[in-house]
Amino acid sequence: MKNHSIKLLSILLGFALIFGACSKESDTPGNNNNNTGGNNNNNNNNNNNQDTVGQQMSYVSMDLTRHLAIYGNYAYVTRQERGFSVVDMTNIKSASLVKTIKDLSFGKAWRTFVHGDKLYVACKDDGVFIYSLSSPSNPTKLANYKHGNYVQNVFVDDQYMYLIGGSGTADGYVSVHNKTDGSLIGVYINGSSSGESERGFNSIWVSGNHIYAGTNKGYLHIIDKSNPSSLTLAAKYYNPGTAGHEPWLHGIYVTGNKAYLANWGAGTIALDVTNPASPVELGVFKDGTDGPNAYEVVVKDNIAYIANGWGGLTVADVTNPANMTLKFEVNISNHTYHDIELFNNNYAVVTDNGLNQGLRIYKVK
Repeated sequence: MKNHSIKLLSILLGFALIFGACSKESDTPGNNNNNTGGNNNNNNNNNNNQDTVGQQMSYVSMDLTRHLAIYGNYAYVTRQERGFSVVDMTNIKSASLVKTIKDLSFGKAWRTFVHGDKLYVACKDDGVFIYSLSSPSNPTKLANYKHGNYVQNVFVDDQYMYLIGGSGTADGYVSVHNKTDGSLIGVYINGSSSGESERGFNSIWVSGNHIYAGTNKGYLHIIDKSNPSSLTLAAKYYNPGTAGHEPWLHGIYVTGNKAYLANWGAGTIALDVTNPASPVELGVFKDGTDGPNAYEVVVKDNIAYIANGWGGLTVADVTNPANMTLKFEVNISNHTYHDIELFNNNYAVVTDNGLNQGLRIYKVK
């Protein structure tokens, strides 16, 4: 972290732990889709034979939807200045809005992450909030860690909490924190010496001894965290896309020795990260009716599920990363899908920030 001691000190001084009771705003349940069927158990497997792949199972109307995380039968959906909402998906054909929780001062609830029985919500200027999910329908605030910078995203593993941010031409950062008290352990700065015009970090994944962090201009930084108090750059990857289809690294998903990048106009990119210090591009997927607009990707059993922006939900076979192929897509005009998570293996849950905003659940298997 050469030449960044002043920045590290400012982050340390600006980092505070604030405890307090949360305020809750009640919402009326959102609209459901018109699909009907028998009652569903928690496994949501009833009447699967009557449903078709690509079918919308539920729609919950909410504005300003951005990102989501799932715990049990509940989805936690960030809604910017509204805070975040809790959605009950116990009945897959009649998902319902339970409540909305707003603890913000002047930030925006942006990204969410679940680890163990805790929910982490990155709220930009308001830092990160942590909630207990001991009662999944009623998250209870445990803490608010105020960062000395803009918190865009959060990732948590068994050891640490990782925060990323920075905006515009300001320096981007990746910081490692103690999960118990939020204290800062180490920080990596993406400064002007990187030569990047926009250096803020937007997406993150942690695997083994490496942090994978993506910038707003499509750069992937692979950071060695073997010594978390002294983070170092192991490698950098960049795909410029093509004119009119520029990169913007919204989402990262690492599984085994492969990393999948949802890199907006540059498409969904598969990398071999067997050696994280030397990533190798295996292939780029750009198929879909409206072309590549990849916001987020989840990969399971060699199938990639992509929140493809205004291209809708895109599902691709990635068995051969050099020749990823389209399986099917759900493309509805005036919809913009920003995030995606799999639920009970058979369903994809997406946030829609288009004309009819809300949470949508699709059968994908």
